[in-house]
Amino acid sequence: MIDPNIWALSFGVIAFVFFQFASTSRTAKANYTALRGCLSPPQWLFGVVWPVLFVLISINIILFALRLENYTNSPATYDSVFAMWIANLLLNKFWGVLFNWAFESPSTGKFFTLLLATFLVGATAIAVLVLEGFTDEPWWSYTFLVGPYVLWSGYALLLMGSFVAAGADSPENTNV
Repeated sequence: MIDPNIWALSFGVIAFVFFQFASTSRTAKANYTALRGCLSPPQWLFGVVWPVLFVLISINIILFALRLENYTNSPATYDSVFAMWIANLLLNKFWGVLFNWAFESPSTGKFFTLLLATFLVGATAIAVLVLEGFTDEPWWSYTFLVGPYVLWSGYALLLMGSFVAAGADSPENTNV
């Protein structure tokens, strides 16, 4: 029988993923369309990549939770993994809010704040990857389920860095 906490965690992850998809605003899509540059992927790619990433993240969290009772390492390590996932998912949600805020009245300072938030999302994703490496979690689990998210976060950091470097004072100035 599966622990009720696992069911609650699974429901929470699925609810978060649904909320993330449902809250993508038209404003965010319009704002992204204004950002044209050599590093910018086509807008449709986000509609493919993010659902795949969230499914991989969900699978990783659920598998990690299901295997918890079989682990032999320190419980503090496992608590740290869950804490990093919670921090990462909250930062990821907050990033979307910051993205729209940065376009209300664009400035280099706002885009720098967005760059910092992108860095924090990537750093917590890397922390999850590293922490899971110190657990009894199979290497393939964190490599193939978390690795793509870390790569995408690194690409996002590079993309936001290019916008800040271009002096993104307005969407028209973001032709990197």
